[in-house]
Amino acid sequence: DQTRWAWFSQSLLALQTRLPAGSTVLWCQGLWIAEAVNTLIDGMQGEWICLLADDHRFLPDMVQKLLAHDLDIVAPLCYLRRLPFYPSLFRQIGDQYHGFSHDDLYGKTGLLAVDAMGGPGVVIRRRVLDALAKPYFESHPAHKVVPHEDLYFFTKARAAGFQPYVDLDTAIGHITPTVI
Repeated sequence: DQTRWAWFSQSLLALQTRLPAGSTVLWCQGLWIAEAVNTLIDGMQGEWICLLADDHRFLPDMVQKLLAHDLDIVAPLCYLRRLPFYPSLFRQIGDQYHGFSHDDLYGKTGLLAVDAMGGPGVVIRRRVLDALAKPYFESHPAHKVVPHEDLYFFTKARAAGFQPYVDLDTAIGHITPTVI
């Protein structure tokens, strides 16, 4: 009964028509994002996984574009769903994550190496997961209020030698309720 689910479902149905042959769609629901994502990874059958959540809208060719880069970790550009809608991209300084501003991306295109990012639409290759210990996604131990399970995953992946990238030319939208 929430509109965001219809938009997500429409995007997912369109995306499924463009996935590589043999791809499967796994569905998981739960309160804890890290637990849900780890469940999906455990059910993974191929050489890559693309993580999506029901508060996003995306084009049908998004996965194809990301896979074409042949990178270990690559995500579409996503903006946070709260004002001022900054990019969901972060620099890590110690245990702290500092977000990018709009000016940081001004005039840039193509692939951008980042320390961490939000996880919407990210494609992760199996070799990354094989190199990491379970649980893959977990709350950042230094953060007690906000779990940062996605940012912490990318921190662990970088420590294992895998550089996360964002494709600035491929986007995923955040669905947010609004009142006018």
